[in-house]
Amino acid sequence: MADVAVADRWLTAADAAHYLSVSVTTLSKWRAAGIGPQYSAALGRDPRYRMSDLEAFMDSKMATNTREAKTLRHTSTRERYTGNVSRVALSGGA
Repeated sequence: MADVAVADRWLTAADAAHYLSVSVTTLSKWRAAGIGPQYSAALGRDPRYRMSDLEAFMDSKMATNTREAKTLRHTSTRERYTGNVSRVALSGGA
């Protein structure tokens, strides 16, 4: 069998949750709310995550200071309940 590049490796939900240091339940809630990393639904009820998508998700949450980190966390919460985010919230300004 050919070696698969690490970035193209597919992980189960349990493996992806472990990689992200969250519970499988949290990952499932993120999927339902549409706020988590991209995944493949090709296997129906058994989602698979590509390692590169998990890394892209983590990269999208990078912050350079605590104010920015707080905005990122609150943006995720706001998306969960409203389904959208204003540009003001993303930029951290008024």
